[in-house]
Amino acid sequence: FTSANPVRCEFFGDFIDSIRVFSVLSQRSIENIHQIAIIPRREVPFAPEELETWIDCLDGPTAEVLRDKCLGGFEHPGLEWLAPLLQVEREPLTAHLPEGTLTYLTDEAAITERLEKLHEDAEALYEEFRSQLPTAPPPSQIYVGVDALADSLERLPAVIERPLGSTATGVNFHFKEHPSFNGQISLLRQMLDGWLSERKTVFLMSDNQLQRDRLQELLPEYVERVHFAVSSLQRGFVLPDIETIILTDHQIFERQVIRHRRRRFKEGQAISSYNALEIGDYIVHVDYGIGRYRGLKEIAIGGRKRECLQIAYADEDKLYVPIEQFGRVQKYVGKEGAPQLTKLGGKNWEKVKARTKRAIAEMAEELIRLYAARKARPGVAFPADDDWMRQLEASFPFEETADQLTAITAVKTDMVKSAPMDRLICGDVGFGKTEVAIRAALKAIAGGKQVAVLVPTTILAQQHLETFRRRLGQFPLRVEMLSRFRTRAEQKQVIEELKAQKIDVVIGTHRLLQKDLEIPNLGLIIVDEEQRFGVAHKERLKRLRQLADCLTLTATPIPRTLQMSLLGARDMSLISTSPKDRQPIITEIAEFDPKVVYEAVNFEVQRKGQVYFVHNRVETIESMHRYLSKLLPHIRIAVAHGQMHEHELEDVMLGFLKKDYDILLCSAIIESGIDIPSVNTIIINRADRFGLAQLYQLRGRVGRSQQRAFAYLLVPPVKQLTDTARKRLKAIEQHTDLGSGFHLAMKDLEIRGAGNLLGPQQHGFIEEVGFDLYCRLLEEAVAELKGESLEGDFEVKLEIDVDSYIPDTYIEDARQRVEIYRKIADAKTLAELEAVQGELEDRFGKYGEETQNLLDLMAINILARRQKIGRVRLAERKLTMVYAEGELPGKKQIERLRVAAPDKIEFDSSEGFAVKIVFPEGEKRPIGAARNLLLTQQVSV
Repeated sequence: FTSANPVRCEFFGDFIDSIRVFSVLSQRSIENIHQIAIIPRREVPFAPEELETWIDCLDGPTAEVLRDKCLGGFEHPGLEWLAPLLQVEREPLTAHLPEGTLTYLTDEAAITERLEKLHEDAEALYEEFRSQLPTAPPPSQIYVGVDALADSLERLPAVIERPLGSTATGVNFHFKEHPSFNGQISLLRQMLDGWLSERKTVFLMSDNQLQRDRLQELLPEYVERVHFAVSSLQRGFVLPDIETIILTDHQIFERQVIRHRRRRFKEGQAISSYNALEIGDYIVHVDYGIGRYRGLKEIAIGGRKRECLQIAYADEDKLYVPIEQFGRVQKYVGKEGAPQLTKLGGKNWEKVKARTKRAIAEMAEELIRLYAARKARPGVAFPADDDWMRQLEASFPFEETADQLTAITAVKTDMVKSAPMDRLICGDVGFGKTEVAIRAALKAIAGGKQVAVLVPTTILAQQHLETFRRRLGQFPLRVEMLSRFRTRAEQKQVIEELKAQKIDVVIGTHRLLQKDLEIPNLGLIIVDEEQRFGVAHKERLKRLRQLADCLTLTATPIPRTLQMSLLGARDMSLISTSPKDRQPIITEIAEFDPKVVYEAVNFEVQRKGQVYFVHNRVETIESMHRYLSKLLPHIRIAVAHGQMHEHELEDVMLGFLKKDYDILLCSAIIESGIDIPSVNTIIINRADRFGLAQLYQLRGRVGRSQQRAFAYLLVPPVKQLTDTARKRLKAIEQHTDLGSGFHLAMKDLEIRGAGNLLGPQQHGFIEEVGFDLYCRLLEEAVAELKGESLEGDFEVKLEIDVDSYIPDTYIEDARQRVEIYRKIADAKTLAELEAVQGELEDRFGKYGEETQNLLDLMAINILARRQKIGRVRLAERKLTMVYAEGELPGKKQIERLRVAAPDKIEFDSSEGFAVKIVFPEGEKRPIGAARNLLLTQQVSV
């Protein structure tokens, strides 16, 4: 087994205890494996000591260069050129193949051409650097030549391709004996019946288990007669001699090959918490106000060790927050710059909170009115899934991630209800939001309704037109577009056909919001990147939402949209898991340098890719075109910007899509939704002039395939940048992980602030209390108006006489300890707490008694909160539980307590209703016994 993901080996003494594949972001194990092949880090393995000895024997520039490169270690790439000097023998690839390996060589001329090009590039680099390394061997001594490789292949047994109509023994790899299925299941059934009547063996190969199950659902009558299997094959073939036919789902649904390799892991990577704390961060305590985080501090409470968050307030006052109160602490997200620290012991903080609550009250009422009106208004209840939906899902060329499936299920559930849907799909660029929209569109069409897809740019409209037509082309329905890529006559015809209900899906820009447009049977509105539309357009959208279901797609939601979704005024689904094989984009910030541009472009073009060069000043874009043409005379460059004539722009974009050009020099017109897998390098000039969400969207235009993608952010000298620009660039450089859009939306709140949910301004009371507390106060106001109670409001005072913390010998990194403390504190149920316990064991191994005490303490906190026990005290072997004011245990609880109490139990009313229990002398862990006792009470209730 060779893993694409990292592998964790755990040792027991000198023996390997376990081998597990794990996710980098979550750090959780994905699967256990029994063995792994660990390949060398380089093609030419050599010991550092051997290389060092050899360098010491050299003189001249070669020795100096090597000493400089290898100073501090021999980890530098490219040292394979030393192989001939170290007398390492060369071997072709075929020397490593098992004896008797069958080979099948396709397009021999292309392989030869590629090998020759590699040798030419190596010779050119050798000529460039030979003056620095005169003793370096030429490429002919390093690489095996084309002729030698061809000779070694000829000595291997080969599979002969059988030409069509030939009776020779072999394989028909091209499989041209069937007509184009194009997703037509009826035609597939006809072909299967013919093959089976001729007593042929048929294999239907799917890309993954989910696809196989869907294919079986579509063809239930063939489950016993045809072999359904999972395979990475992208194209089927015929074995005439044994009358066997292999057909893949790629051929059935006529989709392009998207993945070329399979990895043995269940799903991609998911985003982690956005508010990880760094020392010096501003944080807000609900009860004490704004302070600065000073790290973790181990303190003694009643002679027992605890680890607490240390927060510094005004006048150097300090507050220590134990883990059970972590939920009352949040990272401060508000205005740019430093907020004013609160003074401990004063009344200012309570006044600020009271003022904020009053300001929130009126807005909360309006929010509730909107929410209630939407829920009360009758909508369209769309039908359950039919064969069309199953066929569409089976034709999806990717394996859906868990988050994507959850979002799809949520949308379908909303659509079958009579209340109108208003759901936000927040997912990173390339994470599959469009597929969710396409399935929603088909569901609406199956219910006899029309669909409108609103996008911010003409280029994105064109992209969506092609995507929707490709995915829905197997069904008898029409998809059209309204944008400036259409003539006035064409637009007029589309509008008339929409009115006549001859068009099922219309995709368009702001043109869809104009008053002369009428969609009489509108059932679903899909809005892509809502933040790109202005206030007037959003007002028109509000009116449309009253008529139909609404689905909004975004990668980086604006603060107001994010707030409304988090607070329940809109439903939200978060797609935070990356597709398989997707790699993070390498992001580099650099001052403008022609050498950086030259090398970045040439690297991409040499690997048969294309480049976006973003220059967002139309008045100087032609000057940049002349500059790049002079710098890169051998590169084909096209120019695209929003002020071009629509037909000229369309021609340029289609030419770039067909690979007629290597570079697209463009404005930010490509920002939204453009998906060209061959473009895997983007250069953004004057990146300091872009907003954070813009930079993130632009970077998301690359990295849409399995190729490693690069983003170069070119800026003036650092001293010329504003503080805001530096923060934005630092944020975009830090958040390169897959699924960072949600992180950056929160970072955007931190940099530019947030404000009134329903008003146009982006300022308000959030600056005084921070985003999280603002949301909490608003949530309380909403719950109060709805007549609901928030379970998290009830606090339990814990006085437990045991050491309860995570030792730094168990988790050395303080940030990781804070992360785990936070997860433990955020657990609302025992199941969630057990999940954290499992993560601890999985990531860090077995833990000691102090950590077990901490987990027991938090379990007591959860159980006591459920039973409205306001205070739990455990000293030596005596447990005291004091119920909250007005709360009493029921008769069954008391009976259960009498039975469960191991030694002595008494009831005390001197401090409210209190239950006192004494554990027997033999009880080694009273805290564990207290947890079990409360758990018994929970079951009894």
